[in-house]
Amino acid sequence: MAIMSRTGVVQVITDVIVFIAVVTFALLFSFNKLTVIQPYMRGFFCDDQNLMYPYREESISTIMATILSTVPPTVIIIFTEAMLLKKYSQKRKTFMKNCYSMIGGLCMGLSMCVLFIEIVKMFVGRLRPHFFAVCQPNFTATNCSRTFVTSYTCQGKHLESVLDAKKSFPSGHSGAAWYSMTYLIIYIQIRVRRHWPMLRVACPMLQLVAICLAAYISISRLQDYKHHSGDVIGGGIIGTIFSVIVMYQNSKIRQGFRQHYDEANFSETMDTIICKELQQANHISTEKTESNGQAGYWREAP
Repeated sequence: MAIMSRTGVVQVITDVIVFIAVVTFALLFSFNKLTVIQPYMRGFFCDDQNLMYPYREESISTIMATILSTVPPTVIIIFTEAMLLKKYSQKRKTFMKNCYSMIGGLCMGLSMCVLFIEIVKMFVGRLRPHFFAVCQPNFTATNCSRTFVTSYTCQGKHLESVLDAKKSFPSGHSGAAWYSMTYLIIYIQIRVRRHWPMLRVACPMLQLVAICLAAYISISRLQDYKHHSGDVIGGGIIGTIFSVIVMYQNSKIRQGFRQHYDEANFSETMDTIICKELQQANHISTEKTESNGQAGYWREAP
């Protein structure tokens, strides 16, 4: 029996080709290998203290951020789908399909999110906090008497570092981290907590760890003087939006959202409690009225 139909094979091949293309362009932009495309030439004030921070090595490199963003969700997805396979006696084909759908959505969405952020960086061209340390503009040749300098030349010898210093907004590390961790939080809520209600304490704790990891990666960009606070916040918002959109495109997750809220118990809210009490009071009064009417009827009967 064939594991996958011809249509499925074509779909997988198409997904892989698109994924490779997106990842390739995302990496080229991220590592500043496309020197032909220059970031937007943004000016600066010579006394701008937000651009005078020293250059520091990254506490969390791009490779490390990618590992932290992909490995934990992938491990949890594989383990969860394997446990569901054992719990409901599903076929291995279903297990492979679910893993491909969940992990594929994670990787494809992450690569598209990073590519989008890198393109936005090129058009915005916001200067990083260590811009002066990397660019080393010649202030003697630059007319700093003007209020805003738009024509300058960087004396920094490392071209890739100079280009990277002009791509501050939004933060790619923050976007990738919040995308993956939001993806993981939604997955735990729909796939794990729904099938194992007894994990009502463990699931929120695991989701909290995911939030802390994304926050740590984002904060490290501020500590290393790689981004401004607005860059980190913007990257986090973009990553979260991408994650929600990608997750909603998954039919299982979308169905899980609907079932999750359809099966939710909202009977403890104050409005429903008041409505129930009113319904019970009306029901009791109706029964009394009917009983009184029946008693009068029997008294009048001969």
